[in-house]
Amino acid sequence: MQVRRSSSIAVLAATAFVMPARAAPLVLAPSSKWDMHYADDSCRLARVYGEGKDKVIVFMDRFSPAARVHVTMIGKPLSTGFDVRTPATFSFGPGLPEGKRKDALKGSTGEDKLPTLFIGPSDLLNREGEDLSPQTPDDEAKITQFALTIRPRQIVFQSGSLKAPMAALRACTDSLVKEWGLDPAVQARLSRPATPQSNPGKWLVSSDYPRGPLMMGASAIVYFRLMVGPDGNPTGCHIQQATNSPEFTDFTCKLLMKRARFAPALDAVGNPTASYYTNSVRWLASAL
Repeated sequence: MQVRRSSSIAVLAATAFVMPARAAPLVLAPSSKWDMHYADDSCRLARVYGEGKDKVIVFMDRFSPAARVHVTMIGKPLSTGFDVRTPATFSFGPGLPEGKRKDALKGSTGEDKLPTLFIGPSDLLNREGEDLSPQTPDDEAKITQFALTIRPRQIVFQSGSLKAPMAALRACTDSLVKEWGLDPAVQARLSRPATPQSNPGKWLVSSDYPRGPLMMGASAIVYFRLMVGPDGNPTGCHIQQATNSPEFTDFTCKLLMKRARFAPALDAVGNPTASYYTNSVRWLASAL
């Protein structure tokens, strides 16, 4: 199965942080079952961990068949400083190499302004790189927890086996591909996915930032899907998910349709074929 993901597009670069000493871990057991959400253009697993002041809601999203899940968490234990970016390490386990440290994006949710962390795309085996092979059901069965380290606390989530939840997520993303007018079996056997002809990080730049949101200090994360024809040109742009910032969505697609170009996907025998490309844009209004 081919993976269509590259490093997400960010408007501003992050500065370096020093991680404080790690405190005693907070271990959270699940307080709900996994809930599978089937959206028009994405698939989401959701589960609640802990109770009361320790309650954390965990979301794992996929926007196409892929090795990674996009992780988001909501809850009071995630409270940090005031920076939009915050240093975090996120890893699945046990018995796997620790995930490399990276910055999560911080926000708030709902009337109570609950702390929200957008941890971003995470491989279930904590691997780095772009073209990752999918995990096997046996790999997923061995994963029974995941851990977040954040200023300076570590939170361990006792997930139990991820085999069944990931199977449901795969079935959902295969259904998405079919709804896009593509054959999931053909897409799974591509000899080459739709491949950007230039660095996706240069498709959108700081000078593109919409003036109104910039003056208001508004930020957004926009997940998008580009349909790519056999000639490598995008034939459509679709917003798969976005934070509550509608002023960014149409604008993002307009620029992507104008600037993104691809080497077309190749089927199993090397013929150009229609396919898709998914990625995300992080519009960050304040320099860090």
